[in-house]
Amino acid sequence: MNNNHLKTIAAAALLTLTLPMSGCGGGDSPPPPPPPCEDGDCPPPPTGTAPDNPIVYITTDDAFNEIGAIYLVDPATPGESVQVNSPLVAGGQLGFFSLSPDLSQVAYLAFQDTATEGELYLVDLAEPGTSTKLNGPMTAGGFVDEFVFSPDGSRIAYIADQDVFDQFELYLVDLATPGVSTRLNPDLPENGQVSSRLSFSSDGSMVLYSADLDVEGQFELYLVDLAAPGVANKVNGPFVTDGDLFGDYRFSPDGETIVYMADQDVDGVRELYAVDVDNLGVSTKLNPSLVADGDLCTFQFSPDSTKVAYCADQDTDGTLELYIVDLAVPGVSSKVNPTLVAGGEVQSGSFRFGPDSDFIVYNADQDVDGDNELYRVEVATPGVSAKLNEPLPAGGDVSIFQIRPDGLQLTYVADQDTEGLDELYNVDLSTPGASTKLNPPRQGSLVFHLEITEDGLQVLYIADQDTTETYELYRVDIASAGVATTISSALPVDDANSDVVFFATAAENQPAMEGPAPEPTASFAEIQDTILTPTCAVSGCHTGANPPDGLNLSAGEAYSNIVDIASVQMPDLFRIEPGDPDNSYLIRKVEGSGIVANRMPLNDDPLTEDQIDLLRQWVSDGAEDN
Repeated sequence: MNNNHLKTIAAAALLTLTLPMSGCGGGDSPPPPPPPCEDGDCPPPPTGTAPDNPIVYITTDDAFNEIGAIYLVDPATPGESVQVNSPLVAGGQLGFFSLSPDLSQVAYLAFQDTATEGELYLVDLAEPGTSTKLNGPMTAGGFVDEFVFSPDGSRIAYIADQDVFDQFELYLVDLATPGVSTRLNPDLPENGQVSSRLSFSSDGSMVLYSADLDVEGQFELYLVDLAAPGVANKVNGPFVTDGDLFGDYRFSPDGETIVYMADQDVDGVRELYAVDVDNLGVSTKLNPSLVADGDLCTFQFSPDSTKVAYCADQDTDGTLELYIVDLAVPGVSSKVNPTLVAGGEVQSGSFRFGPDSDFIVYNADQDVDGDNELYRVEVATPGVSAKLNEPLPAGGDVSIFQIRPDGLQLTYVADQDTEGLDELYNVDLSTPGASTKLNPPRQGSLVFHLEITEDGLQVLYIADQDTTETYELYRVDIASAGVATTISSALPVDDANSDVVFFATAAENQPAMEGPAPEPTASFAEIQDTILTPTCAVSGCHTGANPPDGLNLSAGEAYSNIVDIASVQMPDLFRIEPGDPDNSYLIRKVEGSGIVANRMPLNDDPLTEDQIDLLRQWVSDGAEDN
C-alpha cells in the first residue's frame, strides 16, 4: 500500500499544529483564510449554548503550510461550521488545540495578539470566536510550548519560557482566574529545562513532568503536588551514568502507579519500570532480561490498571513482539503473539487492550512478511490469535483501527479490496474475518484519523472521499454502511489545497491505533522531502542565513549540518551519529527524551511513529547521503 501522500499530509497536519509555536515566530505569513463559507451563507452564531456533542476540527492553508482556522460543528447540523479561534494579528499563527473534558471549551495556542509571543487561549463553545488569554505575562519572544487540562477541566498545566526567555518551566492556571499563573517547578539550574509530556493524576491533585533538575542534560521524572507548588518529588529510581528517560511515561488509569521507559540500569538499554505513587523513588523493573541489544518500544496499561502490554525485541534482536506483564508479578512476561513468519514483527504502538482488559488487538505482519493484519488474543490464552480482517490483496495492509467502547466490534482502515485504495471496514469480534465496508464509493485513496462515537453507533473519519487529495470530515452510521455524511463545511473554493487534517470529539476515549507505513526506504532524500523540507526548513526556522543554533535543514544544506556534527545543546553528542540512533541528538529531539530544552517539533504532537522509524532506520543503516 502506498502511503507516501498520507505521510506527507499527516506529517504536515501534525507538524503544522506545532511548528508555528516555535521560537522561530510569526515570520511574514499572512493571516488565516476566511471561514469556509461566504458572507450571507454562514450559519447564524450560537445563541449561548454549546452543542451537546461538539466536533472541533482544523483546516490547513496548504499554500503556506499553516493551520487555516479551528472550527466547531454540531453533529446535529452537519456542514454548518463556525470559527472557534479569535482573529489573529497580521503575521499571527495558530498552534494545536484541545477540548475540555466536559466538551464545553477549547484551549489553543496562537500568536494571536502579537507575532512574537505564542500564548494560550480559551474559548467557551457557547460563544465561539471570543477568546480569553490564560497564561501569565510573557517575556519578549516567549511562547507556550505544551498544555493539558486537569481531569475536571477547571485548570490547565502548561510549559512556557514565560519568565526567562528560552528556559521552559511548568505553570498552572485556574480557568476562573485567567492571566494569574503559578510556577510548579522549583528553581532550575542555569541551563535546566522542563521537557514535554505533561500529565495530571486521575484525581487532578498532581502533575507528572520531566526535567533535568539534578544533572544538566539528564532528564528524570518528577511529581508535583498542586497543594505544594515548587516542590519536586523525584519519581524514578537512580539512573546509571548517562541514563535517560525514553519515550512515554504515564499514570495508570487508577492513578496509583507510574510506568516509564529508561536506560536506568544499563546505559543504552531501554527497559520498563513501575513506581508506586505512594513510594516515589523506588522503582521495579517490569520486563525480564532482554536479548543482547534488545530494547522496548512502547507500552499500554490495561484499563483495570493490573497489567502492562509492551512491544520489544526481547527474545530476538531486531524482531519486535508483544508481551504482557502483570504489575503484581514484575519480571515475568507472557508473549502475546504466536510465532511470527520470518521477517515479521508486531508494529510498534499499534496494539490496544479491550475495554474490559480481557483481550488485546494488535497489528502485525504475522502470517505474510510485509502484509500487516489485525489479530486478537485473549489475555488468558497468550500465543493463540484470531485474525480479524478479511484476506488482503498482495501488498495490502491494515493501517489504523479502533475498538468500539463496548468491546464488541472494531473499525479499521485497509486496502482490503483494492491494493492502494484505503477504505473503512467494521468487524464484529464474535465473527472475525467477516467485515462490512462502511464508506461509499470513493474518488481518492486515503483514509486517516478515525473515531468511533461514544455510543458506538457511528464512525467519524477524514478522507479524500469526494475529491482526490482534498481531505474532508465524514460520518457514517455503522448500521447504514455505504452512506456517509459530510460533517465539515465546504472548503474554501479559492484554496484547492486546503484540507481538514485533525478533529476532536467526545469519542476520543481511545485514540485510533496507527499502523505501519510501508517498509522505509531509509534514504536521506525521502527524509529531506517528507520531513525536513516541509516541516523544519520553513521561513523563520531552520533555513536562511541565521537559523537557530546554526542548523540549516534546507535541501542541499541539511546533510552536512547534521551528520558527524556536534550538537550545540549537548556538545558531547553528534546531531547524527551514523549507526547509533539512540545517541544521535536529532533523534532524541524528535523522540523527546534525553534532551535540553524542548522536544521537536514543538508542542503536543510529535512526528509520527512511521517518520521516527524512518529516521532511525536511516541512521542505523549508516546515515548515508543517498
